[in-house]
Amino acid sequence: MGHPPLLFIRAQIGQGIVEVLKMGMPGRAMTGQLGLTTGAEALLVLHPTLIRFLLLAVIFLFGYLEGAVFEKRDLACATWFWGLAALTAWIVYPGTAIRVYAGIVVFVSGVFILIVYYRRRVPRF
Repeated sequence: MGHPPLLFIRAQIGQGIVEVLKMGMPGRAMTGQLGLTTGAEALLVLHPTLIRFLLLAVIFLFGYLEGAVFEKRDLACATWFWGLAALTAWIVYPGTAIRVYAGIVVFVSGVFILIVYYRRRVPRF
């Protein structure tokens, strides 16, 4: 009876890893409160850019699914607009002048492309 249960040991090791990650990354200590598993927390803390990129990819792929497979242009454009807004916010976030200008260019270009896509006629056979 001198050994603690295996689940308790795994929980303690996981908490130790999370605490080490938190100490190594100041400003990211809040992720421990998300209730994620240790692997997901580590991915979120160590690779936030990858997570943002994957989220944007999922949004744009879902819009493609709506537009190409379901043939719902209005839904695809609405989905892509929110993806474009998220991309613009990601570019502008620190708030430096060059990033704000780049965000404006990306947003205006994206809206223009959405308008062209939405107004394009699809040939019916």
